[in-house]
Amino acid sequence: DRRRLAAGSSDKFLRMWELSPDAKGTEEEPIASFMGEVPRPNGQGSAIALQFVFPKGLDFELLLCQGAGKTLEMFRCHDEGDVKRRQKRRKRRAQVKKQKKAGTEGAAADEEDAAESGGEGGGDGEGGEGRVRAADVLAELPPHRLAAKAVSMAWSPAAGDIIVGLANNELEAVKITAGDPLTA
Repeated sequence: DRRRLAAGSSDKFLRMWELSPDAKGTEEEPIASFMGEVPRPNGQGSAIALQFVFPKGLDFELLLCQGAGKTLEMFRCHDEGDVKRRQKRRKRRAQVKKQKKAGTEGAAADEEDAAESGGEGGGDGEGGEGRVRAADVLAELPPHRLAAKAVSMAWSPAAGDIIVGLANNELEAVKITAGDPLTA
């Protein structure tokens, strides 16, 4: 089920694209459409390696991010039901914010704001409701601090371990289990 592409760079963001394998690759029907960026608040330097994994015992996929420092970052990939719920919540919060803003302004300013946001915000609300954002798909999990700088990373699906090669010529195995704080 390879429908998404994640990319990291020297800044503290991960960028995501939605892949359409049946697309023709034209301007009207692109193969990949940009979903947005997700911040890496615990990221140290460049993102060296990214890998989608599905650990045994968990009912969700993880995105592993090896940075240039001593941190192994993990992001939870939400399923379609969670994504739809997050989109509804975002839309509700935007409506409440508009209502609060309209309540504090005068009647003339309220009408003017409604006219502006009706053309601009209404279009964003309608188009944004169906459009999946990267922040809807990924949620940051607690990072794992390594003993030294990470040099390489590999996923072992049979053991359910992340094997990280460190700069001090050691290997560190990180076990992913259902009892971890990952289930939050």
